[in-house]
Amino acid sequence: MAHAGQGFYITFSAGTDFPTTTIGNINYKNWYEKDLTQGKSIPGNTSTKLYTEHCAAFFGCGSEKGDQSLPDDGILWSVMNGTNSVVNFCLSNNYPISSTCGVQGGGGSQLIYDNWIAGCYVPNGGYTCTVTSMNQSGDQIAITYSLGLPALKK
Repeated sequence: MAHAGQGFYITFSAGTDFPTTTIGNINYKNWYEKDLTQGKSIPGNTSTKLYTEHCAAFFGCGSEKGDQSLPDDGILWSVMNGTNSVVNFCLSNNYPISSTCGVQGGGGSQLIYDNWIAGCYVPNGGYTCTVTSMNQSGDQIAITYSLGLPALKK
């Protein structure tokens, strides 16, 4: 089903020894979650590609509006190792919807493409996250998040 919003292909590239995680803590405003759903597995040591879509608020977002108290349109989520949030993510139109997304905490990263901001950050250490690419792919925007573990110091 096509909507009048911007679509995104999100790839999680999990490095060697990165554990299998699940998506959790989703909060969004004017968004269609699509593949980016609570409990979705992100296998370790491989790449996982998901689709999600911002809805065009001026056409009406129906039941997909989400939390209208968020300051800007976008989606926030985490990958969870058990019940612990290990990496937090944001994807937003024009402005970060979380002041910490990609700018605070160890291993944070942020990229901007065509007025869209993709970011990630590690709230408690022990993991790394980098937004390694963000570019046009047909009618969609493709984003790759690289997930890893910090290199051990010798």
